[in-house]
Amino acid sequence: MIITILGCNLGLIENAYNFRENGVLRYYLGYINLNAPIYFSYISLMYIYLRKEKINTYDVLVIAVINFYLYRNCDVRAQFYITLFTAIGAYLLKFFKTDLSTKRIKNVFVYSMPVCSIVSIGFQVFYNESNGVMSLLNEVFTGRLKLGFNAYKEYGIKLFGQSIKWVLDSDIDNGIWYSYVDSSFLKYTLMYGLVFMVIIIMGFVVISKEAVKANNIYLCFSILIIALNNMFNPHLLYIHFNIFILLFGQFFNNRNRKIKDFHLKIDTF
Repeated sequence: MIITILGCNLGLIENAYNFRENGVLRYYLGYINLNAPIYFSYISLMYIYLRKEKINTYDVLVIAVINFYLYRNCDVRAQFYITLFTAIGAYLLKFFKTDLSTKRIKNVFVYSMPVCSIVSIGFQVFYNESNGVMSLLNEVFTGRLKLGFNAYKEYGIKLFGQSIKWVLDSDIDNGIWYSYVDSSFLKYTLMYGLVFMVIIIMGFVVISKEAVKANNIYLCFSILIIALNNMFNPHLLYIHFNIFILLFGQFFNNRNRKIKDFHLKIDTF
Protein backbone atom coordinates (compact mmCIF):
# COMPACT_ATOMS: atom_id res chain seq x y z
CA MET A 1 0.00 0.00 0.00
CA ILE A 2 2.86 2.39 0.85
CA ILE A 3 4.58 1.59 -2.44
CA THR A 4 1.37 2.12 -4.41
CA ILE A 5 0.56 5.52 -2.88
CA LEU A 6 4.21 6.62 -3.01
CA GLY A 7 4.43 5.60 -6.67
CA CYS A 8 1.24 7.53 -7.33
CA ASN A 9 2.61 10.68 -5.68
CA LEU A 10 5.86 10.35 -7.67
CA GLY A 11 3.91 10.12 -10.90
CA LEU A 12 4.91 6.50 -11.56
CA ILE A 13 1.35 5.25 -11.20
CA GLU A 14 -1.70 7.00 -12.60
CA ASN A 15 -3.78 8.82 -10.00
CA ALA A 16 -7.26 8.26 -11.39
CA TYR A 17 -10.15 10.25 -9.97
CA ASN A 18 -13.87 10.86 -10.15
CA PHE A 19 -16.39 13.41 -8.91
CA ARG A 20 -19.25 13.04 -6.49
CA GLU A 21 -22.62 14.40 -7.60
CA ASN A 22 -21.92 17.46 -5.43
CA GLY A 23 -18.67 18.10 -7.31
CA VAL A 24 -16.25 16.77 -4.67
CA LEU A 25 -13.07 15.43 -6.28
CA ARG A 26 -12.00 11.93 -5.19
CA TYR A 27 -8.56 10.51 -5.97
CA TYR A 28 -7.86 6.77 -6.27
CA LEU A 29 -4.21 7.10 -5.09
CA GLY A 30 -2.86 4.52 -7.51
CA TYR A 31 -5.70 1.99 -7.20
CA ILE A 32 -8.30 1.22 -9.85
CA ASN A 33 -11.03 2.42 -7.49
CA LEU A 34 -11.44 3.93 -4.02
CA ASN A 35 -9.96 0.97 -2.17
CA ALA A 36 -7.08 2.71 -0.36
CA PRO A 37 -9.12 3.71 2.75
CA ILE A 38 -10.64 0.23 2.93
CA TYR A 39 -7.28 -1.53 2.74
CA PHE A 40 -5.96 0.77 5.43
CA SER A 41 -8.99 0.14 7.64
CA TYR A 42 -8.38 -3.62 7.62
CA ILE A 43 -4.61 -3.21 7.97
CA SER A 44 -5.24 -1.01 11.03
CA LEU A 45 -7.61 -3.58 12.50
CA MET A 46 -5.08 -6.38 11.97
CA TYR A 47 -2.29 -4.26 13.46
CA ILE A 48 -4.41 -3.39 16.50
CA TYR A 49 -5.33 -7.04 17.01
CA LEU A 50 -1.67 -8.06 16.96
CA ARG A 51 -0.68 -5.23 19.31
CA LYS A 52 -3.57 -5.83 21.72
CA GLU A 53 -2.84 -4.17 25.09
CA LYS A 54 0.45 -2.80 23.74
CA ILE A 55 -1.36 -0.27 21.56
CA ASN A 56 -0.37 3.24 22.63
CA THR A 57 -1.12 6.90 21.92
CA TYR A 58 1.50 7.01 19.17
CA ASP A 59 -0.19 4.10 17.35
CA VAL A 60 -3.56 5.84 17.50
CA LEU A 61 -2.13 9.16 16.30
CA VAL A 62 -0.35 7.55 13.33
CA ILE A 63 -3.53 5.70 12.34
CA ALA A 64 -5.57 8.90 12.73
CA VAL A 65 -3.19 10.98 10.60
CA ILE A 66 -3.04 8.42 7.77
CA ASN A 67 -6.80 7.95 8.01
CA PHE A 68 -7.35 11.70 7.67
CA TYR A 69 -4.97 11.87 4.68
CA LEU A 70 -6.93 9.12 2.93
CA TYR A 71 -10.21 10.80 3.75
CA ARG A 72 -9.04 14.15 2.35
CA ASN A 73 -7.98 12.49 -0.91
CA CYS A 74 -10.61 9.77 -1.35
CA ASP A 75 -13.60 11.27 0.52
CA VAL A 76 -14.82 7.86 1.74
CA ARG A 77 -16.69 9.01 4.83
CA ALA A 78 -17.99 5.70 6.23
CA GLN A 79 -14.54 4.13 6.15
CA PHE A 80 -13.00 7.20 7.78
CA TYR A 81 -15.35 6.94 10.76
CA ILE A 82 -15.01 3.15 11.05
CA THR A 83 -11.19 3.35 11.13
CA LEU A 84 -11.24 6.19 13.63
CA PHE A 85 -13.69 4.32 15.86
CA THR A 86 -11.52 1.19 15.61
CA ALA A 87 -8.36 2.97 16.76
CA ILE A 88 -9.99 4.90 19.60
CA GLY A 89 -12.13 1.95 20.72
CA ALA A 90 -9.18 -0.45 20.85
CA TYR A 91 -7.10 2.10 22.77
CA LEU A 92 -9.85 2.59 25.36
CA LEU A 93 -10.08 -1.16 25.91
CA LYS A 94 -6.73 -0.87 27.70
CA PHE A 95 -8.25 1.26 30.43
CA PHE A 96 -11.72 -0.24 30.77
CA LYS A 97 -11.41 -3.87 31.75
CA THR A 98 -14.25 -5.70 30.05
CA ASP A 99 -15.68 -8.74 31.81
CA LEU A 100 -16.62 -11.11 28.99
CA SER A 101 -18.39 -13.37 31.46
CA THR A 102 -21.08 -10.70 31.93
CA LYS A 103 -24.10 -11.88 29.95
CA ARG A 104 -24.92 -8.49 28.40
CA ILE A 105 -21.35 -7.82 27.21
CA LYS A 106 -20.94 -11.42 26.06
CA ASN A 107 -24.10 -11.17 23.93
CA VAL A 108 -22.94 -7.91 22.32
CA PHE A 109 -19.81 -9.60 20.99
CA VAL A 110 -21.21 -13.06 20.26
CA TYR A 111 -24.25 -11.81 18.32
CA SER A 112 -22.75 -8.71 16.69
CA MET A 113 -22.63 -10.40 13.26
CA PRO A 114 -26.27 -11.62 13.11
CA VAL A 115 -27.60 -8.36 14.60
CA CYS A 116 -25.67 -6.21 12.10
CA SER A 117 -26.76 -8.45 9.22
CA ILE A 118 -30.43 -8.27 10.20
CA VAL A 119 -30.32 -4.49 10.68
CA SER A 120 -28.44 -3.94 7.41
CA ILE A 121 -30.69 -6.19 5.31
CA GLY A 122 -33.83 -4.89 7.05
CA PHE A 123 -33.10 -1.23 6.36
CA GLN A 124 -32.53 -2.00 2.68
CA VAL A 125 -35.38 -4.45 2.12
CA PHE A 126 -37.90 -2.18 3.89
CA TYR A 127 -36.44 1.07 2.60
CA ASN A 128 -39.04 3.79 2.03
CA GLU A 129 -37.82 7.08 0.63
CA SER A 130 -40.89 8.86 1.99
CA ASN A 131 -39.70 8.00 5.51
CA GLY A 132 -37.61 10.93 6.77
CA VAL A 133 -35.23 8.80 8.86
CA MET A 134 -34.58 6.29 6.08
CA SER A 135 -34.16 9.05 3.53
CA LEU A 136 -31.57 10.71 5.77
CA LEU A 137 -29.72 7.43 6.33
CA ASN A 138 -29.73 6.80 2.59
CA GLU A 139 -28.12 10.20 2.07
CA VAL A 140 -25.55 9.60 4.83
CA PHE A 141 -24.60 6.28 3.24
CA THR A 142 -24.46 7.80 -0.27
CA GLY A 143 -27.51 6.06 -1.70
CA ARG A 144 -26.69 2.54 -0.48
CA LEU A 145 -30.11 1.87 1.05
CA LYS A 146 -31.95 2.65 -2.18
CA LEU A 147 -29.53 0.57 -4.25
CA GLY A 148 -30.04 -2.37 -1.91
CA PHE A 149 -33.82 -1.94 -2.07
CA ASN A 150 -33.77 -1.82 -5.87
CA ALA A 151 -31.67 -5.00 -6.04
CA TYR A 152 -33.98 -6.79 -3.60
CA LYS A 153 -37.02 -5.78 -5.65
CA GLU A 154 -35.42 -6.99 -8.87
CA TYR A 155 -33.92 -10.28 -7.71
CA GLY A 156 -35.53 -11.25 -4.42
CA ILE A 157 -33.91 -13.56 -1.87
CA LYS A 158 -33.55 -17.22 -2.84
CA LEU A 159 -32.57 -20.14 -0.61
CA PHE A 160 -29.57 -21.12 -2.74
CA GLY A 161 -28.76 -17.93 -4.60
CA GLN A 162 -28.81 -16.89 -8.24
CA SER A 163 -26.64 -15.46 -10.99
CA ILE A 164 -26.46 -11.66 -10.81
CA LYS A 165 -24.54 -9.38 -13.11
CA TRP A 166 -23.93 -6.11 -11.29
CA VAL A 167 -23.90 -2.91 -13.33
CA LEU A 168 -20.90 -0.81 -12.31
CA ASP A 169 -21.35 2.01 -14.83
CA SER A 170 -24.56 3.77 -15.75
CA ASP A 171 -25.54 4.25 -19.39
CA ILE A 172 -28.44 6.69 -19.19
CA ASP A 173 -28.99 6.78 -22.97
CA ASN A 174 -29.66 3.04 -23.00
CA GLY A 175 -31.56 2.97 -19.71
CA ILE A 176 -28.81 1.13 -17.83
CA TRP A 177 -28.26 2.21 -14.24
CA TYR A 178 -25.61 1.50 -11.63
CA SER A 179 -26.89 -1.39 -9.49
CA TYR A 180 -24.02 -2.64 -7.30
CA VAL A 181 -24.96 -3.48 -3.70
CA ASP A 182 -22.28 -2.50 -1.19
CA SER A 183 -23.67 -4.30 1.85
CA SER A 184 -21.93 -7.66 2.25
CA PHE A 185 -24.92 -9.10 4.07
CA LEU A 186 -27.47 -8.28 1.37
CA LYS A 187 -25.12 -8.75 -1.57
CA TYR A 188 -24.08 -12.29 -0.61
CA THR A 189 -27.62 -13.22 0.40
CA LEU A 190 -28.88 -12.20 -3.03
CA MET A 191 -26.00 -13.89 -4.89
CA TYR A 192 -25.39 -17.07 -2.89
CA GLY A 193 -28.68 -17.51 -1.07
CA LEU A 194 -30.10 -17.41 2.43
CA VAL A 195 -28.69 -20.81 3.41
CA PHE A 196 -25.12 -19.79 2.54
CA MET A 197 -25.39 -16.49 4.41
CA VAL A 198 -26.82 -18.14 7.54
CA ILE A 199 -23.88 -20.59 7.55
CA ILE A 200 -21.35 -17.74 7.27
CA ILE A 201 -23.00 -15.70 10.02
CA MET A 202 -23.34 -18.69 12.35
CA GLY A 203 -19.67 -19.47 11.72
CA PHE A 204 -18.77 -16.03 13.05
CA VAL A 205 -21.07 -16.61 16.03
CA VAL A 206 -19.23 -19.84 16.88
CA ILE A 207 -15.83 -18.14 16.55
CA SER A 208 -17.05 -15.25 18.73
CA LYS A 209 -18.21 -17.68 21.40
CA GLU A 210 -14.81 -19.35 21.40
CA ALA A 211 -13.12 -15.94 21.63
CA VAL A 212 -15.31 -15.09 24.65
CA LYS A 213 -14.40 -18.40 26.31
CA ALA A 214 -10.74 -17.63 25.69
CA ASN A 215 -11.27 -14.11 27.12
CA ASN A 216 -9.82 -12.72 23.88
CA ILE A 217 -11.36 -9.25 24.00
CA TYR A 218 -9.40 -7.98 21.00
CA LEU A 219 -10.66 -10.76 18.74
CA CYS A 220 -14.20 -10.08 19.97
CA PHE A 221 -13.68 -6.39 19.21
CA SER A 222 -12.26 -7.18 15.76
CA ILE A 223 -15.29 -9.27 14.79
CA LEU A 224 -17.59 -6.48 16.03
CA ILE A 225 -15.74 -3.97 13.80
CA ILE A 226 -15.94 -6.34 10.83
CA ALA A 227 -19.68 -6.72 11.38
CA LEU A 228 -20.21 -2.94 11.53
CA ASN A 229 -17.94 -2.36 8.53
CA ASN A 230 -19.76 -4.82 6.32
CA MET A 231 -23.23 -3.45 6.97
CA PHE A 232 -22.54 -1.10 4.05
CA ASN A 233 -19.33 -2.48 2.54
CA PRO A 234 -18.87 -5.61 0.37
CA HIS A 235 -15.62 -7.07 1.75
CA LEU A 236 -16.73 -9.69 4.27
CA LEU A 237 -15.49 -12.65 2.20
CA TYR A 238 -12.61 -10.92 0.39
CA ILE A 239 -9.47 -12.41 1.94
CA HIS A 240 -7.29 -9.57 0.60
CA PHE A 241 -9.33 -7.25 2.81
CA ASN A 242 -10.70 -9.35 5.66
CA ILE A 243 -7.91 -11.70 6.70
CA PHE A 244 -9.95 -12.73 9.76
CA ILE A 245 -11.98 -14.98 7.46
CA LEU A 246 -9.06 -17.41 7.83
CA LEU A 247 -10.39 -18.17 11.30
CA PHE A 248 -12.99 -20.39 9.61
CA GLY A 249 -10.23 -22.67 8.35
CA GLN A 250 -8.53 -22.66 11.74
CA PHE A 251 -11.76 -23.57 13.49
CA PHE A 252 -12.57 -26.54 11.23
CA ASN A 253 -8.95 -27.65 11.34
CA ASN A 254 -9.24 -27.82 15.13
CA ARG A 255 -12.75 -29.30 15.28
CA ASN A 256 -11.55 -32.61 16.73
CA ARG A 257 -9.17 -31.08 19.26
CA LYS A 258 -9.82 -29.88 22.75
CA ILE A 259 -11.49 -26.51 23.06
CA LYS A 260 -8.61 -25.19 25.14
CA ASP A 261 -6.21 -25.89 22.23
CA PHE A 262 -8.42 -23.79 19.98
CA HIS A 263 -8.34 -21.03 22.60
CA LEU A 264 -4.56 -21.00 22.48
CA LYS A 265 -4.55 -20.95 18.70
CA ILE A 266 -7.09 -18.14 18.54
CA ASP A 267 -5.07 -16.09 21.01
CA THR A 268 -1.99 -16.22 18.79
CA PHE A 269 -3.77 -15.57 15.48
